Amino acid sequence: MLSVCICCGGGFSSSVLMRKVKSELVEKGYDDKLKIGFCPFKEVHEHYGEYDVVMACPHLSYKIADYIEKYGNQVPIYVIPAMMYGTMNVKEVYQDALDIYEGYKKTHKNPMYFPGEDNNMKRKNRNVSYRRAYHITGEIEF
Repeated sequence: MLSVCICCGGGFSSSVLMRKVKSELVEKGYDDKLKIGFCPFKEVHEHYGEYDVVMACPHLSYKIADYIEKYGNQVPIYVIPAMMYGTMNVKEVYQDALDIYEGYKKTHKNPMYFPGEDNNMKRKNRNVSYRRAYHITGEIEF
């Protein structure tokens, strides 16, 4: 089971999304594949051992590098595309989280991003998983 922490600045928007996502986990049959937690970004380092992937809301992208420098590179941190964060579809989140986790195991690069999406503006309009947006069926080269 993949364990993901979704973070926002103060925990407000992520806690609102929590109810939607938790009900979708069961409804869409992902409750045996994915565990999702929520917390403010400034506290996520306290929970590094509990999660495989940290997914941050888009407005935190400018804080990621400093955060990694301060708290280490123990878990992949990924900035969710703005439109994807707004819709928060469990299937799409799961696919991106899984790919980010697998890519991190190979590269240990942080923050993690998909090829061609190193700039937040390049990924802002994507509302589905990277695989689905670019019709990728094989391995993604990070």
